[in-house]
Amino acid sequence: MIMVDADPAVVGERIRRRGYFCPVDGAVLARWGHARVRFVRGVGRVHPFRMRCPVCGVTHVLLPDSCLLRRADSVALIGSGFELAASGLGYRQVAGVLGRPVDTVRGWLARGRENLAAVAALVAARIALLDPSVTLDVYAD
Repeated sequence: MIMVDADPAVVGERIRRRGYFCPVDGAVLARWGHARVRFVRGVGRVHPFRMRCPVCGVTHVLLPDSCLLRRADSVALIGSGFELAASGLGYRQVAGVLGRPVDTVRGWLARGRENLAAVAALVAARIALLDPSVTLDVYAD
């Protein structure tokens, strides 16, 4: 799975320019149809492109960055859940505000806590690319 722009026209143009590379071996990926159609709450119908590596034979789904792997809710909706939890609401309250099942929200928040250090490191790396003069200390508790 490769995260790509949410605009299918932008992704289609990059595919035409042979601009996607295999994360396994770095080869230029070839178009391989589409993955299954999904419905993502907050985004709507999503029909991701599929690409295949001609070297290793692995196929990759180009998932729009408005979606997350194995999640039926949009990044924006899940992010709203994180914001509400960070403001002090418990997972039951967050679920009530967002109209999502309690177990779903509890799962979001648990995965978020598990991956917090990795996400912070990615954000710090992106900030450093945008402005090398900014220094951030990212560490795990």
